[in-house]
Parts: sequence; C-alpha cells; structure tokens
Amino acid sequence: MTRLSWSVWVAGGLLVGVIGVRTAAPADETKRPERNARQVLEGYIAAALTGKTEEAAALAEPGVYLATKEGITDFKHRANSRPEGDTLEVDIVLASEKKGEALAVSAPVSVKSDEKAGDGTARLVFTLRKTDKGWLVRTCLGKSHEDAKEIAEDFRKAHADVKELPAKPRR
Repeated sequence: MTRLSWSVWVAGGLLVGVIGVRTAAPADETKRPERNARQVLEGYIAAALTGKTEEAAALAEPGVYLATKEGITDFKHRANSRPEGDTLEVDIVLASEKKGEALAVSAPVSVKSDEKAGDGTARLVFTLRKTDKGWLVRTCLGKSHEDAKEIAEDFRKAHADVKELPAKPRR
C-alpha cells in the first residue's frame, strides 16, 4: 500500500508550487491482523499434513520438538491416524491473552496400539504460547478423552481471562 503526500508552497498569497509524492505506507497500515491461537494451530496442522515442513516449523516455537523436521513428521504420523480418514479437526481452543497461553484439544484420533484407549481413540492436546511474533505451537500430546477434558477444565480454572475461540463455520 502506498500513501500520496502533497507539499504546497505559497509565497505572498500566491501558489508557487505543488508536489505529490508517493511513499510506502507505515508498517502498521500494511500489517495483517494478528492470527489467533486457533488460526495458528490450524495453519500448523495444515502445513504439517501437506508436507510443508518449513511453513509448519515457522508456526512452532523455535527449539521445541514440533519445530523440527522429525517432530513435524511424527506429528503427521499421529494426525494421520484419524478414524475413517476424517480430517483432523480442532474441537476446542482456549486462550488467555493475559498469560499468553493457549490450550487446544483435537477431535478423536486412532490409537489402536494403546490398550488404555478403550474405544481405540484418544485426543491430541496442544499448547501454544504468545510471543512477540504472535502465537506459536509448543507441544502436542495424545491423551484419553477423560484426561483431555480434565486438562481443559484445569486450564479454564487457572486462567481467569480464558476465552474459547470458535471454529469458522463450515460452508
């Protein structure tokens, strides 16, 4: 985006000159709106599942396992274990702007190798942190449905300003 600035010179009440100058708009005018925790997580999931490792890594906190090629590959393997090939949905995202922390719980994923899973499914529980670069994905752990629900309730209790970030309506 550019901005047009005008300079006008007047001398003795007479118009002497006019110049129009195009300049780049200040950074704050061209800056995209900051993505919320849900948008960042959904971006990470989409990038990881389509093999866009660099894009996924950019949405994860530097230095964490999910920012590495190995971590993204491992996540992709776990996320691809969805019942009947469904897309990986994020059921709930809770965010605390004050503490800069967010928690998200996925729809069920298959965990056939885990005898404790009961019905053969579990939930992926994600944590995110807000940094000066915006929200970044930190961790992803497989949890039973009950554990995931308990973790979400504990997060709500520990964060007085928590807001649930709804999914965009499907078309």
